[in-house]
Amino acid sequence: MAAVSPVVWGLLDDRPGHATQVLGIGDALPWPMVEKPMGFGWLSRLDVRVLGASALGLNRAARARLVPPWPDLLITCGRRCLPVARWIKRQAGGRTRIVHVMRPAVATDIDLLVLPYHDRKLTNEEAEVIRVTGAPHRVNEARLAEARARFAPRFAHLPTPRIAVLAGGPARHVRYRRDWARDLGQRAAALAQSMGGSLMVTTSRRTGSAATAELAATLKLPHLMWKPDDPEDNPYLGMLALADAVVVSVDSVSMMSEACATGVPVHVYGGDRLVGHKLKMLVARLFKEGRIVALGDPFDHEPPPPLDAAAEVARVVMERAELWFPMVSRVNAAMSEAK
Repeated sequence: MAAVSPVVWGLLDDRPGHATQVLGIGDALPWPMVEKPMGFGWLSRLDVRVLGASALGLNRAARARLVPPWPDLLITCGRRCLPVARWIKRQAGGRTRIVHVMRPAVATDIDLLVLPYHDRKLTNEEAEVIRVTGAPHRVNEARLAEARARFAPRFAHLPTPRIAVLAGGPARHVRYRRDWARDLGQRAAALAQSMGGSLMVTTSRRTGSAATAELAATLKLPHLMWKPDDPEDNPYLGMLALADAVVVSVDSVSMMSEACATGVPVHVYGGDRLVGHKLKMLVARLFKEGRIVALGDPFDHEPPPPLDAAAEVARVVMERAELWFPMVSRVNAAMSEAK
């Protein structure tokens, strides 16, 4: 008879960056996680201190997905999901354990708070806190191995070493100059030429058509470039899996975290254009840990182990499993004795 697992739910915000962090932690746990997609109405704009422990911010479809049996463990990320998580815990009579990612306005009912180093500390730490570098994500060893096998034929024509270029785009906290895409392409091409290799380039919708064209015009060496309007599947994960080095723009916490999950040298572009506190803190932390260098500088040291905040969170949860889920632990112990 198979061991019993706690019931795990993941509340998936409709913001992909938030949902990916929940999914990453779910991937890292040894138990199956039931995904609960969230949709929000206008009440979700209210301060979480006003909403309290409630599902008032949800639309009708999302609310319909939240029915008993209630979970033993609930994983959430972002401001809008927290009132819902607290409401679920109330419905479960306080039995549900909440793991929440990112700094909350209210820490009430949170059992484990995953707080990135680039986020501010709580002024009143009501929850147990684990500090992590970057953001939890889904770029783990197993998914990279799968992507490597899947995408290897697509990149087989490119000479090694292959350098992945992850191009984001203008953001609130990064002030790129007008010709930033051309500058990024030229610097990435220079790195590839110095290594005698090739480029695997992916852009995002934030890159924009004009910047994408400028970036493409600089690629006068062997390369493969993917754009959001291309008909082929996005080879982003394959690029990470097959990369001997990565170039990444600094406008995305997720992209920088995922680049550092590869275990290869990571070169960042745009660090001198940062104006936002969080991104500045993250970039400084990644420099301190030896995970990145500025594009144009040599990466002359051994890269540290792959960055995997999701695995760190899963490890802490597993250490608390017997305390958090005593009934599950007792059932499994009884089953083991009966064998």
